Amino acid sequence: ERYPARKFMCLGGDTAVLPPNVGLAYATIHHVSYIAGMVAARQSDEATLGYVGSMYVADSLSCINAFALGMRSVNASKKLYVQHVGSWFDPRSERIAALRMFENYGVNIIGYDSDSTEVVKVAKEEGKLSIAMKSDGTALHGETNLISVLFLWNDVFVSFVNDSQRDMASWTARQYQDKFVGFDRAAVSYGTLSSKIPASTRLAIKDQVERFKSGEAVFCGTFESYCPADGTSCDPSKTIRAPAPGESCLATDDVLSMDWMLKDIVVDLGLLKVPSECQPGTRLNALAAEVCVPCDVGEFSTAVDAFECKKCEPGYFAAELGSRRCVACTVGTFAGEAGSSTCTLCALGFTSSGAATQCQACQVGKYGAADRSCQQCPAGTSANVTGATECRPCGAGYYSDTGAETCSPCLPGYFRKEEGGIGPGSCSACKRGTFTDQGGSTACGACPAGLTTENIASDSRTACVCAEGSLMPRNGSMEAADCKPCPEGLFCPLGSQERFLFEEDDGEGHAPVLVSGYYSPTEAVSIFKCRPDPRRCPGGKLGDCTVGRTGLQCALCMDGWTATASGECEVCTSTNYLPIVAAMIGALVTLVLAYRWGAAEGKVKQTHSTALVALCGSQFISVVQTLGAFSLMSIPWPEPLKSLLLAMQLLNFNVEVLAVECWVRQSPITLYVLQIMVVFALLSAMIGIHCINVIVFHHGKWSMRKPALINSVGIVVMVFFISIVTTILAPLHCSEQHPNGRSTVGRYPTVVCWEGGEHTSMIIVAVLVSLLPTCFIIAAVWAIRSYPRQMSLGDTDFLSSWSFLLFRFRTGAHWYALVYLARSTLIALVPVIPSTVAQLVSLCCILLAAFIITIRIQPWRVWLANVLDIGIMAALLLIVNMAGFFVGEVDTESIAGICVAIVSCICVVVAVVVSYGVWQRISNVWFRRKPYGRFICHHKLGAGSFARLLKIILSGSMGQSKVFIDSDDLTDLDTLFSTVATKTEMIIALCTAQFVRRPWCIGEATTARLNGVPVVRVIFPEFDEPDEEFVQTYHDHVPDAYILTESGMSEEDVRETLRWLSNQKATLLPRVLGMGTIDGLKTFVLFPDRFEDDHCIFMGAEQTDMRDKTSLVIFDHLNSEAAATSFILVLLLRPFFLCAVH
Repeated sequence: ERYPARKFMCLGGDTAVLPPNVGLAYATIHHVSYIAGMVAARQSDEATLGYVGSMYVADSLSCINAFALGMRSVNASKKLYVQHVGSWFDPRSERIAALRMFENYGVNIIGYDSDSTEVVKVAKEEGKLSIAMKSDGTALHGETNLISVLFLWNDVFVSFVNDSQRDMASWTARQYQDKFVGFDRAAVSYGTLSSKIPASTRLAIKDQVERFKSGEAVFCGTFESYCPADGTSCDPSKTIRAPAPGESCLATDDVLSMDWMLKDIVVDLGLLKVPSECQPGTRLNALAAEVCVPCDVGEFSTAVDAFECKKCEPGYFAAELGSRRCVACTVGTFAGEAGSSTCTLCALGFTSSGAATQCQACQVGKYGAADRSCQQCPAGTSANVTGATECRPCGAGYYSDTGAETCSPCLPGYFRKEEGGIGPGSCSACKRGTFTDQGGSTACGACPAGLTTENIASDSRTACVCAEGSLMPRNGSMEAADCKPCPEGLFCPLGSQERFLFEEDDGEGHAPVLVSGYYSPTEAVSIFKCRPDPRRCPGGKLGDCTVGRTGLQCALCMDGWTATASGECEVCTSTNYLPIVAAMIGALVTLVLAYRWGAAEGKVKQTHSTALVALCGSQFISVVQTLGAFSLMSIPWPEPLKSLLLAMQLLNFNVEVLAVECWVRQSPITLYVLQIMVVFALLSAMIGIHCINVIVFHHGKWSMRKPALINSVGIVVMVFFISIVTTILAPLHCSEQHPNGRSTVGRYPTVVCWEGGEHTSMIIVAVLVSLLPTCFIIAAVWAIRSYPRQMSLGDTDFLSSWSFLLFRFRTGAHWYALVYLARSTLIALVPVIPSTVAQLVSLCCILLAAFIITIRIQPWRVWLANVLDIGIMAALLLIVNMAGFFVGEVDTESIAGICVAIVSCICVVVAVVVSYGVWQRISNVWFRRKPYGRFICHHKLGAGSFARLLKIILSGSMGQSKVFIDSDDLTDLDTLFSTVATKTEMIIALCTAQFVRRPWCIGEATTARLNGVPVVRVIFPEFDEPDEEFVQTYHDHVPDAYILTESGMSEEDVRETLRWLSNQKATLLPRVLGMGTIDGLKTFVLFPDRFEDDHCIFMGAEQTDMRDKTSLVIFDHLNSEAAATSFILVLLLRPFFLCAVH
């Protein structure tokens, strides 16, 4: 149609209406197929016929059916086995199909209709007979091909060409002329006949050809048919194929569109489905189910569709099925034969190269490894034979390098105790303190105990001297090994001798020296650890001190010298007196201000800010004193913290920080008495200020101003209490033991504890002066105990005298003054404890107890003072806990004991609390001992006063049981429901208008229902019973009901409680209340079982005689809360009025 001027010739193909320029020719090739079927059937009666079809199309099916009809024309019982390959050209599949029919169906004569000659070839190979298609098989492949089915288009081609040269009209008339041509036009042929065809068959062939030329057809008559299994266009419902009416044979178009097979004649084996090709590693086996069969082990294939697999050459193997190549044997293995599936492992001690066919023995100096390689003997071993399976390790005291045949001995001075030494470096030098003088040694001999050698690898006993850290006593000898451990604080180098501490080193050893921070007198070795400032002791020779210092532990400055911050001393100057003068002036001013504040009249008029400043000031002074007490503890505080804590000692009356040594002799007893005198000086100064104040401002009214004197002196003692106690107890601050086993007083390092008269004198003074804080504590205890009684007597002088104790703390917490004094006393006692760990633990306990009490009580008058005190104690606790990091060596056993004690206390406390809870539960279940006989459940706004009235009238009738009302008895909301469940015998529900809308009320009722606690209801006039709609939508009406869910009560629990409440016993209150009503209600709630449900209480008549003097309480009788409040007033006021109250 695109090229109408051109003419086209179509050989075969669609028979539909063609364009005018297209001509059609189709050969009756099925005629030749019919003849081929005759030839095959006449060849042998026993022959089984087969056919390899190409496509399920008319070209193939018409030839197959014609072949079958030709076969049946000779032998009516024969069948034709047909296998299609689905392609016009697929030699591989055609071969497979042919071979399978040979094997599976016994076919010995086979035809086909594809474009290849593969079937002819395979038939010849297998000794079968074939019938070729589209090529002269007999001429090409020999006599095994009986006959061929051929197209001969020569005459048709010539006719087409001639007609194409004519005009279009001639061509159109010629268009369908050769639609079906055959023997008559020489368009088909049977080719060369095989010599195997007998003469009779040849005559039959010629006869049949003539009949076809004369117009005879193949498909004449009626045929039973079926559709091929793998066909696509066939209609399975058509099983009878018949000519058109009036015709005896099928029409040409029916033949050209044939899509069926002859029933009971043609056996359709279906479409052959095999892989398109067999991959390398497999071989083609047409008879196998999978066609592509993997090569066996020891074999391989490299080509596609290989028909056989090759065996592996010697030295190679194929261990798996389907191998594409053979693998060379690895080192240490071999394969001596072809077709090996694995390589044989060489014997141990033998090896091989890759792809080997045999193994060789390992050379001398090598051994056969497990992987069958020959490896050099590793260092530390040797082997001197060929084919060795292992290398023998060198013995102890010997070594070798890699590949050695023999092992070498370790040199003298070296040893090796294990076997297998690797090189000379594996021989260890004798350590210091040991020696050996033989080669090949397995150990070094030790120097006598206490002796060592100066160098390693020693080989002589004479090299043994005292080890570092030990020294030879004056009367000891090296030969006898008399070395003793070097004491703490003394550095003893190698070969130290004690005699060199007192004489010059003569070169035979090294003189021991004192370590920095330690001191020893020159007359004997008695070492002290310099406390509290190790910088005073530079170390070196015995008795050496830093610049300007002298005395035991270098604690004293030389006369006329004063201490500096660097630990040294310097010559006193005129400026050294200024700190003393400044301290005296500052103390005097402070005392005047303290007296002024303490002696002031009318403390009630003091402003909040004034009280806050005074309280915070006293807390600050207390903190400074506490930190000063920290500095007295045996803790090695680091700088700059150490200097800061030492500065805090000024308020601990440490006069040494004022360079007091410049104007007084530095005797320990003198300094101690001087510090004590500071306390009495302060008290005396305060008394002097008081006297001046009384004379100048109060005209000598001594008795009237006595409270001011007591209060002022008390302020001094109270404020400086920690300093007073720590100062008095200073002689007891014996530090931890020094290296020599002795202890010294912490603040007075030149005083040895419990030795000599100096310490004894200080102890006597301390005992006498300790009466001051002792008496003060006794007086404070008396004042606190007397406070309530004196206040009831209105004794304002008592209050003024002891305001230093009482005015610090809020009303009701005056007793905390004793806690405050106890805390201060215990803090001051901590430095007396000899153990650093015990000091820290004690201080933690003291501060923690005070911290807890302060948080719980909040005793200070001003709230901010409580916050400040809590914060200060928290900070002090943090400092104490961090101080543990500064402690060096600690007694871990003591700490473990303390921890065990704490854990034991925890366990005991937990056990006690749990036992208490169990006992409560048992008591509630077995003895029914519940503390609350009645629990009044009410809405405060609707029945608060009524609940109070009910509690008052019930309290006297319940015996030991109590009446619970939350405003009196509730301390914690979290325990409210628990009280209902476990501590209440009966609930009284005051049902006012808003009762059911209060979540807490419904929660209490729900708890009662779930725990079996009975409930009686007192129904007020304004109360409405909840209907079912309200019950179902309760959480919508009461948004706050979520608090019940948080307490574990579901919505269904609440709804069930609302229904349950409506069925509980109830009494109905009248709208007008009277005392008679209250009496009746009392009887009902005490004995509810005596009354019927929904009992009504009527207002009883109350007769009042108004003729006498009478006090009246007037209220609105219609308001239940007003009535209840009035009744409470009547009950409370009657005992105090002479007249009647109504």
